Amino acid sequence: MSPEAQRICIAEACGWVWYRHPVSNKSDRSYRFIALPAVQEFEQSPMWMVRADGTERLCAIDYMVREFHLPDYLNDLNAMHEASKDFDLKQTIKFSNHLKAIIQDSLCISSAVDARYMTVNASARQRAEAFLRTLGLWKT
Repeated sequence: MSPEAQRICIAEACGWVWYRHPVSNKSDRSYRFIALPAVQEFEQSPMWMVRADGTERLCAIDYMVREFHLPDYLNDLNAMHEASKDFDLKQTIKFSNHLKAIIQDSLCISSAVDARYMTVNASARQRAEAFLRTLGLWKT
């Protein structure tokens, strides 16, 4: 997966949604962007955006501008921690196993025990891949 595709996929899994300018047609990606869902949605704003998934919910553009900072999941450990913090026990175990396998492959470690201890120092990029594999979103 490309870094951009990974970042978008993680964002969508974390609740970010696509918005579009209301004057563009639904398939026109040049006017689309991804952002967290707006909390204050209303129709009276002179500047507004609509969801690109067809629900057409209105939101204030000033809120979107304030909240339009997509985390750099592949380089920020804090962002990856935030993304995976809501995993249940089953997902956490699956995530840990994927992370061990990724580290074992990248460092050519033969022992799974050694790889388990190396997960403490896993990079954000490795955690991002494990996150996507855990949710079944990784594409080769």
